[in-house]
Amino acid sequence: MNFLMEISLLLTSFLLLLLFGVPVVKSQAVTFSISTSAKIGDSAQFFCNATTTVLQYNAIFMHNDNQIATAFTPVVSGQSDPNTSVNGSGNQYYYKYTISSLSCSDRGNYRCEVVNQNAAALKSNSETLDVLGPAGTPNLTAPSNNQILNDIVTVFCESNVGSPAQELQLCVGNTCAKPNPPVKQVDQCIFTQTASLTFQVTKTTKTATCRVGSSSLEDKQTWEVDYPVDAIRLIPDVTEWTLVRGTKRRFRCVAFGNPDPTTMWEFFPETSQTSRISWGRTMELDPDTSGVYVCTANNTVGGISYNLTKTVTVTIFNSAITFVDSVRP
Repeated sequence: MNFLMEISLLLTSFLLLLLFGVPVVKSQAVTFSISTSAKIGDSAQFFCNATTTVLQYNAIFMHNDNQIATAFTPVVSGQSDPNTSVNGSGNQYYYKYTISSLSCSDRGNYRCEVVNQNAAALKSNSETLDVLGPAGTPNLTAPSNNQILNDIVTVFCESNVGSPAQELQLCVGNTCAKPNPPVKQVDQCIFTQTASLTFQVTKTTKTATCRVGSSSLEDKQTWEVDYPVDAIRLIPDVTEWTLVRGTKRRFRCVAFGNPDPTTMWEFFPETSQTSRISWGRTMELDPDTSGVYVCTANNTVGGISYNLTKTVTVTIFNSAITFVDSVRP
């Protein structure tokens, strides 16, 4: 039975050739390939190789099912597109399509169709081209004004990480966050990813940095940290001091906080109920009067006032002989 069917097909083909002059296609193959490093700005070559049993007329290059170029064989009077070339003869041709400088819009699916003497469009296999796009400068959302010690703060970063995706790094000080999956394709050229990091403000957490890969593409934000006055000391650092009447001695009051604390000296004379106030870090002792000196350092953080004090008791001595200042720690 199979033998009879084969004989019948051969006879039918022979009769068609005699009566109508229609070529009979016994076998045909169209293969497609891409040669490129596929980065933006690179060139790319698309090869369409066709072998048929009848004459070939032209090859049509397709991108995402849209015709982008046509290459005609010498047996056809058509004009090939300038970025195509054709080599071969008769039933075997090699067609090439070239993109001199790739862009993001060149990503996608490619194939070719070869039209033969029978007007049949013979489709090739398809290949996908992924043009490697560059990353962009990240956009960091972080505080630019002063932050308050121990507050909880969140920083956020978004960036075009390119294709293939480069690593997005978001760090505050030495603490870094992993990016949030997935990478989202916004359009043909932009692939975005985000990262966020929540932290408690310390005196040393003053910088947030968002970087893409190992490149110089980064965004950085710095801020200052406000904290209450938390340390105060006198120079010399003593609690009692003796001084010969008529001699001079200065004390400095140093305090630490942000904003920088203001310092005030208040002197309470031993023989009077009335105190004397002066402003500034340096105080020159009264050379004639014993008493207590109090340094107060003050700053305001988050609308709240903070202060620390340091006290030194000074005793004045009458002496007709040389007297060395004495100190009691």
